[in-house]
Amino acid sequence: MANEVKYSAGDTIYDIGQNASTFYLVREGKLTMETIIEIESFFKFPVDRHTWEIRKTTRRIQYKL
Repeated sequence: MANEVKYSAGDTIYDIGQNASTFYLVREGKLTMETIIEIESFFKFPVDRHTWEIRKTTRRIQYKL
C-alpha cells in the first residue's frame, strides 16, 4: 500500500538511528541525505626501550551524500 506524504523544505523525513521501515520515492524537488561516519586512527609509539603503547582515537563526521 502506498501513501503520498508532502513535506516542506527543511523538514526531516528520516533520522539516523530510526528503524528503516519505509521506502521513500521523491517525485519532484530536491533531497539532501546525510550520514555519520566514524573514523578510527591508531597510533603506536615507544614508551621505553622494549615497550610500545597504542592509542586509538575515534572521530565522528557528518557527511552529506
